[in-house]
Amino acid sequence: MPVWPYTGMTDGGLRSPLHRRKEGEPEIVDVISVILEAGHVPPPPGQVGSSTDKLRNFIGKTARAVRAAAKQLPEGDARRGVAAKAVDEALYLAEHGDPGNGLLSAFAYCRSLAQAAQQLRGLEEQLMLLARDSSHAAGHSE
Repeated sequence: MPVWPYTGMTDGGLRSPLHRRKEGEPEIVDVISVILEAGHVPPPPGQVGSSTDKLRNFIGKTARAVRAAAKQLPEGDARRGVAAKAVDEALYLAEHGDPGNGLLSAFAYCRSLAQAAQQLRGLEEQLMLLARDSSHAAGHSE
């Protein structure tokens, strides 16, 4: 009998094409995908625990980078406020959040970390593109 009911897979789909990361993508992409695509059926407890640790570490590192990049935006830029709010919420969740007791509670906490990490990844990519475009535009104006 499969470990994951109704899927016919004993690995919970971890080796399915949906969870294969592209060349050069960080491991965190897989972690986020596995957790967010799990639906309401949590992965095994060990995977939830290790995913939680990886997501907390990722949020800690990425939040600092996003905050620094957002400070490079002009003072009145709305994206600066959006980034600051996302960073504050993600850091609070990672540093003060609690997985609670039991697998469902731990999985719910891990899902919230995965959502915060996904948002930070998107912000980081956007801010990197903005910085690159700004430096490219500055190079042409000289």
